[in-house]
Amino acid sequence: MVDALVIGAGVCGLTTAVVLAEQGVDVVVWAREPERTASWAAGAIWGPIDSRHPEVPRWSAVTRRALLDLEGPEAGIWQLYGLEASRDKVDLPDFLRDETGEIGSVLVPDIERFDGASTGPCLKGFAVAWRYAAPLINMPVYLAFLRQRLVAAGGRLEVRPVGRLQDDLPGRVVVNCSGAGAHDLVPDPSVEAVRGQLVVVENPGIGEFFAEHGGHEVNLTYIFPMNAEQVVLGSTFERHNRCPEPDRDIRQGIIDRCVSIYPQLVAAHVLDERVGFRCIRDRVRLEHERIAGRDVIHNYGHGSGGVSLSWGCAADVADHVRALLG
Repeated sequence: MVDALVIGAGVCGLTTAVVLAEQGVDVVVWAREPERTASWAAGAIWGPIDSRHPEVPRWSAVTRRALLDLEGPEAGIWQLYGLEASRDKVDLPDFLRDETGEIGSVLVPDIERFDGASTGPCLKGFAVAWRYAAPLINMPVYLAFLRQRLVAAGGRLEVRPVGRLQDDLPGRVVVNCSGAGAHDLVPDPSVEAVRGQLVVVENPGIGEFFAEHGGHEVNLTYIFPMNAEQVVLGSTFERHNRCPEPDRDIRQGIIDRCVSIYPQLVAAHVLDERVGFRCIRDRVRLEHERIAGRDVIHNYGHGSGGVSLSWGCAADVADHVRALLG
């Protein structure tokens, strides 16, 4: 029997498994579709704006440092400056402030704030914006990097669906990183799977990101240049759409919104489209539970912030697992 079975091969599952394996834990990951997870479909930038838990600031700080340590083409990570903008007059997010509430922090020190009139034509219709640097993550590349790192540390990844946590599973400890699948797996009725669609296009020369600020209850526009060749455009927040295939009309709506920000995207050739289902919950669930006589560590419910919290949450899960293994 292995020391730890990790359920789920998204960014939280793989990161957790990597941390465990590199600490000498015998770990195996089970996933239904290891290369087609919700994380694979994400247009990812570090920024913990819609994940809820008292530990989010700490988890996100740990993760930002880890991502910057990995920066480079092998992991698909690079740090860029860009604009986050709101259509309403709002305060800056907490993660861009220090403990006194002032703009700028040890984590993100170099921040400029603008009102809508002073930021140029690309922000027509926006009331306020702020410019800062953040890691952007090319998720298909990054997930492949994590899978390779897991195997190099002695871990294993197997294509194995899991029906229930009550089933007879291998592993002295089970780590549940099933994301939206936790709704049925745990079961956890508070989990909602919310559809997101994005479009990948040729990069017409965009070198800074753009992210629309707002609650995660609506479609928000973002433009993430992943390298000199590709830009990720998004996205949608669809509660009642369960279609796993890209929708042509939705694709055009995303492109039109992004062209209104950067007109040079109007003729950009579409390279790819991706669809994923976010795990929306009232707060992140990272805790120990006994289920059918087995120790289970839950690590899900990150909303759109899985990559932003992944290394911090993985470190805490590893602490739990080591304590249980003795």
